[in-house]
Amino acid sequence: YISSGGSAPSMSSYSGSKNVPSTSTSGSTTITLSNATRGYKVVCGVVTLGSAGSSYYSSIKTGGSVTINSLPSLSTITQSATNVNSGTSVTFSVSVADSNSSSQTLKYGYKLSTDSNYTYVNSGTQISFTKTSGSYTVNFIPYDGLETGAVSSKSFTVNRPSGSISVSANDSIYNTLTYPITKKISCSASYANGANGIKYYYRTNSTSSLSGNGTLIGTSAPTQVPDAVSPGNYYQIGILPYNSLENGNYVWSDIFIKPTAPTAPSSLLINASGFSSLTAFYNNKID
Repeated sequence: YISSGGSAPSMSSYSGSKNVPSTSTSGSTTITLSNATRGYKVVCGVVTLGSAGSSYYSSIKTGGSVTINSLPSLSTITQSATNVNSGTSVTFSVSVADSNSSSQTLKYGYKLSTDSNYTYVNSGTQISFTKTSGSYTVNFIPYDGLETGAVSSKSFTVNRPSGSISVSANDSIYNTLTYPITKKISCSASYANGANGIKYYYRTNSTSSLSGNGTLIGTSAPTQVPDAVSPGNYYQIGILPYNSLENGNYVWSDIFIKPTAPTAPSSLLINASGFSSLTAFYNNKID
């Protein structure tokens, strides 16, 4: 008999029955409780059926009650932060609630949404995640030793400073009034993800193989190729986004070549008759 108060069944009042043929004086059987209300109590009784008819049935013998398990739930999930810088831990404190009166060890499982399996710890245990960048969702599920309850999710984002840069260094953009030639450039940069600003750098090499963090230019976008870049050498302009806690990653432009300066004429031929024509031959021309 199934009831909220744990009432015992009688010959005339019961929720269901099962006939178990047997010639033994003892035995066991399994009862499936369909659509039983969680939290209700079940009391089972046994009646021996005589082959001579109902007049020879025994009286009902009942046992103790069994409570239909109530699903556990996540009563509290406390999250230390939803947005952090890289390397900063996000801590969760989780408690599990259960309405069953029986003594059960309450646990909860947790996993990132990209993981396959839960890791289970006791209710009230703190857990932490430390990531360098990106957005994450953590799934939590309560467990009472018998069944799991409903899943709940929390999310956090790691905002490592980031940025982008675009450099225009067209060969037609240079100042011919200075020597050596000053190659003009145009920089466009932006930053995001918690960055407070950017610093500009350059790096250079005699070949197109460029590496390292480069040399600081400043916090303002350069308008010309740094003088330290030798004519004919390769170079890049880069940025480093930052905030009060940390730097982001270096971001570099395309690779360019600083133009070489023209050389003096190798020979000069002058027509002495009236200086009517002048012909100059150059070793090379301006890029």
